[in-house]
Amino acid sequence: WTTTSLHRVLCMQGGEGDVSYVNNSDSQALAINLSKPLLISSLQSIKLIFSPDNDHTFPIIRVADLGCATGSNTFNTVDTVVDTLRRGFKTVYGSGLPEFEAFFCDLPSNDFNMLFKLLTEKQ
Repeated sequence: WTTTSLHRVLCMQGGEGDVSYVNNSDSQALAINLSKPLLISSLQSIKLIFSPDNDHTFPIIRVADLGCATGSNTFNTVDTVVDTLRRGFKTVYGSGLPEFEAFFCDLPSNDFNMLFKLLTEKQ
């Protein structure tokens, strides 16, 4: 494999056209939905350890999606992670919730503009 040919295989088609990842990621969404119970179970097994400081501020939990591509699948997955961790935190500590930060990372040539457009629409 050359760098150029590998890039062509791994890079998602940006935009909103007929061949874009946004409009052709149903099989990925199905795989994500099928693996969702495993993801939730794994997240629920994490021990959320928090030692409040004097002003009782809650921690920042950072989530990274490495290989986020350009479609809404990444937001659905990050939503699952955040919702599951939020519920777990509330179960353990009762009140107050941590702040969440999400990081999206993929090949530089992927259409991050589309990702941010979808984020704006989601809000």
